Amino acid sequence: EIRLGEPVNFIVPTGNFGDILAGEYARRMGLPVAKLVCASNANNVLTDFINTGVYDRRREFFKTASPSMDILVSSNLERLLFTLSGSAPETDSYMKDLREKGQYTVSRELLGKLQSEFSCGFCDDVRTRAAIGSVWAEHHYLMDTHTAVAMKAAQDYKCARKTDRKTVVLSTASPYKFPAAVLKAIGGDTEGDEFMQMERLAEIAGVPIPRGLRGLKERPVLHRDVIDPEEITPGGSGTRFRMLSAVVVLPAPVSPTRPSVRSLPMLKEMPLMARTMPSSVSKRTTRSFTSNTFSISSPFSASISDPSHHADHRPGGSGQEP
Repeated sequence: EIRLGEPVNFIVPTGNFGDILAGEYARRMGLPVAKLVCASNANNVLTDFINTGVYDRRREFFKTASPSMDILVSSNLERLLFTLSGSAPETDSYMKDLREKGQYTVSRELLGKLQSEFSCGFCDDVRTRAAIGSVWAEHHYLMDTHTAVAMKAAQDYKCARKTDRKTVVLSTASPYKFPAAVLKAIGGDTEGDEFMQMERLAEIAGVPIPRGLRGLKERPVLHRDVIDPEEITPGGSGTRFRMLSAVVVLPAPVSPTRPSVRSLPMLKEMPLMARTMPSSVSKRTTRSFTSNTFSISSPFSASISDPSHHADHRPGGSGQEP
């Protein structure tokens, strides 16, 4: 139904402004995009920003049914500010205000550019469940919680704008990653653990469980690391982590004559990229350290939502976006 070259609205569920920023770059490369609509959950800091030009992270944080969007500091937004303003000093001043004051206000000119290309909407958990339920009842299509946020934002956008322009809702995750929330939304039984819930959801939907999640229960737990609060201390330009061991992952050499590790003493200045490294990462150069303190600083940043983080990752796990 979409003609070649016809401008289309795209509704993107996002918390860290990554997918929707990719859409903006695609627009600048020629994709016929009419409007990019930023869909947020109850952590609607981006909605407020697009509407007012004021970014304020000093607000209550909500743990929602769409956890990949539970973010109050959207790190990719800095890239958009630079793209729209074309000014590194202006962008830096906003980021400085965010660090020091917890908020910033963009110029009227920048806000105008932002609103000419982007719109926004948000949806709490109650309306997320309602969206999942209504789409399932009407179309027999099973949405995950993040996609449901975007669907509700799309409905609100089309209703408010009275537009017939074709609209694409980006679906960013499988409903099987959030079986309890999806089952509850369609009136299913949520008893048992998540593996039982996935099986029940598959029976109702008639759609097989994705291969990455199927059989996950029988797979071994690879990582059981725990970072205690006392192991995390404030650093100068970033966040410092005291750990028993760590692995720094470097890019593979560009060529045999140009190794990527030419100055090992400089490794201590590099960001800590990973505590452990999968065995599949065989084409990267690594260097292990013991009982060291690493500082994560510019141009990388560290974001910690829970100071006592328990990593329990399995192959083919169900984590998404960030």
